[in-house]
Amino acid sequence: MSDTPPLTVQTPEQALALLDPQTLSLLGAFAEPMTPSEAARSLGQPANRVTYHVRRLLSLGLLETAQTVGKRARYQVVAVTFVVPYRLTAAADVSEMFTPLFREVSGRFAQAARDRAQELSEERLEGAITLRLGHHQPLHMDPPPAALIRYALNANVRTFDLNAEDYAALQAELGELLERYAARATTSGERRPCTAVAITFPGALFEAAPEAGA
Repeated sequence: MSDTPPLTVQTPEQALALLDPQTLSLLGAFAEPMTPSEAARSLGQPANRVTYHVRRLLSLGLLETAQTVGKRARYQVVAVTFVVPYRLTAAADVSEMFTPLFREVSGRFAQAARDRAQELSEERLEGAITLRLGHHQPLHMDPPPAALIRYALNANVRTFDLNAEDYAALQAELGELLERYAARATTSGERRPCTAVAITFPGALFEAAPEAGA
């Protein structure tokens, strides 16, 4: 399949499917001819779920029948490189194109939070956060123990007014930051897979509170 020419998709439905991380993972399993049950075993997914998506990808023209022996069919991806024209992303509901990614990110973040809680339950964590009502400095935090900040989950959300040029610059700088860390070669200490997600969109995440007297 490596010498198969790139395939330019033609419909918004194909574009939506290819922008779903789970679809890409499934298509990758069919780089060589494979039955749905074989693909399910390699992916560690239920066979009925894989079979359902195979039918969907066949109808979209992203998979094809490679071999048939009796009632047993093996399927293969129609290309290893797909080109999604921007005009298709504009023709589709953009929210639908990002929903699969957000669903995957939300699920992985929740799982990481559960794993993190399990890790910390096995640590002796010294120190505390003290909250004093009516005090001019109501919050006091002891220095956090190293185990607490090691591989800590983080969400940093900001809303601000930007012109189009600054908005594009923000996106470019976030992309460059992620690329810099992706290329970083760390050879010392513990290493584990880590995910950083940069999301920007025009509009406020939360509605601003009305001003007093308005």
